[in-house]
Amino acid sequence: MIDNPGQSQKEIDRVSELMADGVVLHRDGKIAEAKRCYREVLRLAPDKPEALHFLGIISHQSGRNREAIMHFRRAAEAHPDFVPAFDSLAKMFLAEKQYGEALSAARKALDLDQGAHGALRTMAKAYMELKQVDKAYETYKKIDEMFPGEAGTTRNIAICLSGLKRNSEAIAMFQRSLELDSADVITRSSLADALNSMGAYEEALEHLDIILDGAPDYVPALVYKGVALDGLNRFDEAVTMFEKAVEINPEHAEAHFNLGLALLSGGDLLRGWDEYSWRLKTQAFLLTKPPTSAPVWQGEALAGKSILMFPEQGMGDTIQFVRYVLPLQKMGASVYCLSPAPLHKLLQTIEGTNGVFAPGESLPDVDFQISMMELPRLFKTKLDSIPAADGYLKAFASNFSRPDTFSVGIVWHGNPAHERDMIRSIPFQHISGLFDLDGVSFYSLQVGEGAAKISEMGFSDRVQDMSQELSDFSITAGIIAKLDLVICVDTSVAHVTGALGKPLWLLLPTAADWRWGRTGTTTPWYSSMRLFRQTRRGDWAGVVNTVEQELRERISAHKH
Repeated sequence: MIDNPGQSQKEIDRVSELMADGVVLHRDGKIAEAKRCYREVLRLAPDKPEALHFLGIISHQSGRNREAIMHFRRAAEAHPDFVPAFDSLAKMFLAEKQYGEALSAARKALDLDQGAHGALRTMAKAYMELKQVDKAYETYKKIDEMFPGEAGTTRNIAICLSGLKRNSEAIAMFQRSLELDSADVITRSSLADALNSMGAYEEALEHLDIILDGAPDYVPALVYKGVALDGLNRFDEAVTMFEKAVEINPEHAEAHFNLGLALLSGGDLLRGWDEYSWRLKTQAFLLTKPPTSAPVWQGEALAGKSILMFPEQGMGDTIQFVRYVLPLQKMGASVYCLSPAPLHKLLQTIEGTNGVFAPGESLPDVDFQISMMELPRLFKTKLDSIPAADGYLKAFASNFSRPDTFSVGIVWHGNPAHERDMIRSIPFQHISGLFDLDGVSFYSLQVGEGAAKISEMGFSDRVQDMSQELSDFSITAGIIAKLDLVICVDTSVAHVTGALGKPLWLLLPTAADWRWGRTGTTTPWYSSMRLFRQTRRGDWAGVVNTVEQELRERISAHKH
């Protein structure tokens, strides 16, 4: 590449000689001498891309990434077809967390050279940082086609599959990666995590014990082992694992968070809320931001002040914790509430608010703001001090009419995207036996893909599918208010029913969500709720048989 057509052959030869010397000195670690060679090259041949590129590499190696970016940019601007400059720019932008710029530079490198695998790897990492897992997956697949059999690429494909909730495929890919590199601790622990998500706790423990035999202080494995033990109802052992992880790394947010979940499920609410608060430092919550610029409430006096409660997680969580409007009001605050759109109308029925706002509406200027799920911690809530056990939400008038027979609403399936859905949802064939009972009218409050099972399985004459009417939770509440009973798995409908104070039978797996505790048939969160628990992991048949017996008795009592 001739940078200056006016150069003499002697100058051209000198530039080539200096570049060669610089590369050798650079390789040998003689950085100061290498820099002098590159700078002399640039004196003779201004904007020579190779010299600028190597100066950028030296800047990066010295920890001066911004300076490196300057050199790489200059090389790219002077020679827009110089692939290494764009490749290196992409890497520097990635290191500086400028992910959009990293993707742009990587695309330019690939436009110039489709075989620029370094740019492709940078692109995949940038997509992962941007949580664009589908694009990261496609990019890693391209790398795998170019370099088949790389353990790291195979592992990254598996991680993407996990992020896409394609857990069975992820497990198979993690296993393939382990075949390529059985000593890779990250792959083995990620495999265990994926197995946990599928409920394959025993198999997860086998892999985790392999890791911990060789590295007993490896915190991710301790956390995943705690999760597996919790899933096997070995609760005390799970707490021990999480506590050990926290002792080793006191700043490990996932360890604290999981410890909080275990403590809450065991009834140690005061300590549990403190540990649970660490969720806000986990990867899943890092992008969660409060809706206004108001200070986050830390328990200050509220007399004469205003505060905005905002939702943090799912619909059920919002319904469960919006009850804290009442204790905030008792402190003398004007309480405002930000609501998810599907709950907006229903949440307006709670007493004590000065306004309930939907997403996109202008929010009031307030003195404080607080996530609803942080309020139990701030109020130091214990099992015997949970506010408003029922009836804090009201149903709107409904056109729904029902016969005189005992009328039951039913939900057997949750949101498939929920990480625990495979554990909490009941296959339709396990629940369908209830529909053969006489003297009862069933109404499906199921929405989403689960609702189609009624017609697919030929039960339309025994269960009335209400899904087409359930466009808003206020409509769901209006129907529930006219029913005698709701039978439900752990979904938002359960929280609506409990918040209305209507009778509810909640069907739970052995490893139930923390809020339902580990034992017992009642919950202090909702006084109208009765809990039906699996006695053996995965045994929904036993739960449904118990429900059927109880339901027969209720139907008989209703007749008389």
